[in-house]
Parts: sequence; structure tokens; C-alpha cells
Amino acid sequence: MIKSIINFVFAILVFILIIDPGDRIFHLKIPLFFLVLILWFFYKTSNTIFFRKDIAYIVFVFLMLPIISVVICFLQGNFVNMEFALGFLKSFSIIVLLFPIVDINIPTLKYLINNSLLLPIIVLSAYVIFLFIPDMISPIYSYTEEKDIAKFGYRNYYGFIVVMLYYRTTPLLVFPLAYFCNKFTTGDKKVKSFLLACTVCFTLILSGTRANIVSALGILLYYIYIYYRNKKNKIQLILLISTVIFALITFIGSLSFDEKDESTEVKSGHFTSYVDLFNSHPEYLIWGQGLGSEFYSKGASNMTPQTELTYLDMIRFFGIPMMIILLVILFYPIYYIVMNYNVKEYKFLIIAYFTYLFIAGTNPLLVSSTGILVIIVMYSLIKNKNNVHDFSLHSHL
Repeated sequence: MIKSIINFVFAILVFILIIDPGDRIFHLKIPLFFLVLILWFFYKTSNTIFFRKDIAYIVFVFLMLPIISVVICFLQGNFVNMEFALGFLKSFSIIVLLFPIVDINIPTLKYLINNSLLLPIIVLSAYVIFLFIPDMISPIYSYTEEKDIAKFGYRNYYGFIVVMLYYRTTPLLVFPLAYFCNKFTTGDKKVKSFLLACTVCFTLILSGTRANIVSALGILLYYIYIYYRNKKNKIQLILLISTVIFALITFIGSLSFDEKDESTEVKSGHFTSYVDLFNSHPEYLIWGQGLGSEFYSKGASNMTPQTELTYLDMIRFFGIPMMIILLVILFYPIYYIVMNYNVKEYKFLIIAYFTYLFIAGTNPLLVSSTGILVIIVMYSLIKNKNNVHDFSLHSHL
């Protein structure tokens, strides 16, 4: 009974992390986090609480990295942004949920994919409202800005200016996209999988960010190749892939990758400022500037604690040695899967995870609560093999 309640509460928490990433709508992120832990401790009162060493090591190292970085920041006199440092620590603390998740085998991947499918419903519904009730664009824009859940923008698609709606957690859609593409290529519920994959891919494209668009089309291209590679008519495969690649190149070229593109200029300014910072303070490459520090970015034209260049941010926070430790933590699940499991069964998960890490490199996603959720999902799967096996082979969405 208690296990079922814990599963239910965790499912609600995943829903909140995806739909309300800034916790400005429901204000339930922290209460649900502690409720999961409290219920788990209550569940374990009849048994001796045993912390698995491997999970304990992962959680300890993961939490120590930001704590050490904050201490380094204080020692160097760089600590100027407590709000950002506390937010960073709060996001990282979600990793503690690995204890109850692994202990009672919570189906994290199922909750991640099922809840992320709400994003296409939200985004596509918004476009229907924009189409039939244009006066609602302004109120929706104001609400999403206030709650920090989405951003509006404009993209030039082949000469047509289109309104883009970027929901902050849309990068998570690479998981259902890879999952349904995989189901389609394996012959499992082809029509349903095809429709869901197309819907998810379309939502990623509507988000308007280059990383999302390239990732979505890249996943589609890979599974098109997988689907046709064993067909007898190889000419059909060559023509189809050539057409897709040509369309991809021209499509990306239509997204205004020019010097006047604001996003490109901002990221270029961030990068140039990082080069200047590390040239002026090469010691930051060793031990970092510290978490809670700020630096002047030409991209923001101001002092900032964080940019869209996530991996450069991590080097500034931690320095290269601790950054390497963080990268080992990020990629260890892939290594574990390759060395211990049937890679073919996990292929969709590996593709989705690599793609998400790619997107996270161009957006401040990795250090957000949803970014940590992805890491939790990956570690929970390698510690509970049946979790991914049951979902990938036997679940029915």
C-alpha cells in the first residue's frame, strides 16, 4: 500500500518537474520531494534501512561537487550570488531520490515518457488557440513569462515568419521520440508509434531552438536508416536518406544562421567572454571560479552567474578536474549499459540520452531539476534492469 502511494507521489513529482519546472504555478516541487522521502522512511520502519553502497557513492560525489565549489568560491572572495548557488544546490539535491527509487523499483522511465507526452498537447493546443483566438496570444505570453515556463520567438522558415513556442522542458521529448521511433522500426504498433513520433517531432521543431530541431531530425534520420537498411531495394534507402539530408541542410540554412541572428550573437558573446576570463584567470581552469560567482559576459552585456553554454559554465564553476568527475558521472550509465546489458534493447535510451546531453550543452538544462531527473532515470535503470526491460518490451501507452 505504502509503495503504491510512493509511486503515485513520485509520478506527481515528475509531472510537476515537467509541467512547472520553475515551481511558480503549483509550488509543489519541494513538498513532494520531501513527501517521497518521508513516505519511504515510514515504509522502511518495519525493515532495517540499508543504503546500497553504489548508490550512496553516486549521491555523495554528486552532492559534494557543488558544495566544494561553493567553498572554493568563498575562499576566493567570489561569492556574490547566493540565490543562484542555493538554486543549484536544490536542483542537485534531487539526486537523493535515487535511494527510494532503487529500493522499491519505481518505474522512472515510464513516468518520464508518459508525462512528457503532455508537452505536445500543451504546445499544439496553444497553437490552436493562436489560430482561432489571436487575442489570447498576449495573455498567454504574459502568463508564460511570469511563470517562466515557456518563451516565445520568431523563426524564418523558407521565407515564412512563424511564431515559436519553446516550453522549457521540451528537450525531454527526445526520450519519447526515440522510444516511439524504436517501436515503429521493431514492428510494435506501427500506426500508433508513427503518429506519436511525428507529433513529438513536430513539437520539437515548433520549439524553434536549433538544438531541438537538429536533434529531432537527427533521431528521425537514424531510425529511417534502421528501418530501410534491411530492405532489398537499397536505391530507395539511398534516395530517401539523400532527400532527408538535403532537406535537413536547407531547413537548417533557413533558420537565419547569420551574423544578425540574436541567439547566435548572444552565444558568441558568451564564448568570447569565457576565453577572456580564462586568459585572465587561468587558475579557474584548475579549481574553478566557484559556484555563486559571476562574470561579465558580452552576450548578456552584464554580470551573470550562468550562460547557455552549459559545459563552459561547469568548467568555470568546478574547474577541469572536477568537471571530468562530473562527466564520468554523466556518461557512466552508458558505459554500464554497453558493458553489462544487451545494447540493442537499450539503443533508444542511449540515443535519447546522448541527444539530451547535446541539447543541454546549448541550454542551461543540465543543472535544472529536470536535468537531474534525467540523470536519476538513467541510474535507476542500470540499477534495476527490469525497469527498462518491462517498459520497452511490455508497456502499452
